[in-house]
Amino acid sequence: MWRAWQALHAERSHRVEGVAAPLGGMVIRSRPGVTPWTAIDRYARRHGYHGEVFDFLVECLSAMDAHYIEWWAEKQEAP
Repeated sequence: MWRAWQALHAERSHRVEGVAAPLGGMVIRSRPGVTPWTAIDRYARRHGYHGEVFDFLVECLSAMDAHYIEWWAEKQEAP
């Protein structure tokens, strides 16, 4: 599972967000999103996962993504 999550990490979407102030002040950062289902499907097909195994893969990777995004958000708020 960990190998799949690592292999698909680069497929993750990112959302750019930020604020701008007068006179050119600006703060922009990229917030990670979830791994697209299509990327997981492509990975599963390549490795011969289907049926219940595929469903389990999607469930696990989705949970790992949720935890990663939560961890990332907490890290941004830390001093």
